Amino acid sequence: MRKKKLAAAPAAAPGNVDPEFLTLNEAAERLRCSSKTIRRRIKDGLIRATREGGRRLIAIEDFYVYTERLRRSAKRALSPSRTGLVCAISEDKRGQCEPGVAKSTPV
Repeated sequence: MRKKKLAAAPAAAPGNVDPEFLTLNEAAERLRCSSKTIRRRIKDGLIRATREGGRRLIAIEDFYVYTERLRRSAKRALSPSRTGLVCAISEDKRGQCEPGVAKSTPV
């Protein structure tokens, strides 16, 4: 008895991707970087991706996990406690930092 060959799933045409996934180019556009950068992030394990039909796809959920991690790390990097700066308080501009006004010791 002969086995029937199962037809392979047709390769997805460009632009015909499941809406739950992003291509590398779509992810790069959203992050305003190159697709090469996205490939490096995948290789470094920072973004999870799957291969489907010879293409790498990023699940929307994994993309949002990565962007949330980026947002949090940027927020921490810019916090005054991380930079070690304390703003001088003047009477007319309470608590606003300006170039040359920041001090390294409390006021």
